[in-house]
Amino acid sequence: MSNHDGGEMLKGVLELLDKYKFYENLGKDQTLSFIKNVIEIANGWDCNTYEVLGNIGIKLRICHYCMKYGDDIDEEGFCTECV
Repeated sequence: MSNHDGGEMLKGVLELLDKYKFYENLGKDQTLSFIKNVIEIANGWDCNTYEVLGNIGIKLRICHYCMKYGDDIDEEGFCTECV
């Protein structure tokens, strides 16, 4: 069973940070590091990575599975290697 409330809350925080252009100011490498740290916290609380990343992962071009940048992220959030 997954912690859906926790996942939705973290997704909302990630989306709010995007609204305030947090990721633009942070830079690509630091953004990826930040997102990975959030996912690590989420996993500790039994949250689903796909649920937490949602559209923000797609917008930032971070694969929901391998957690790497890719220009080829599909509409489900996966790079071509992980599909």
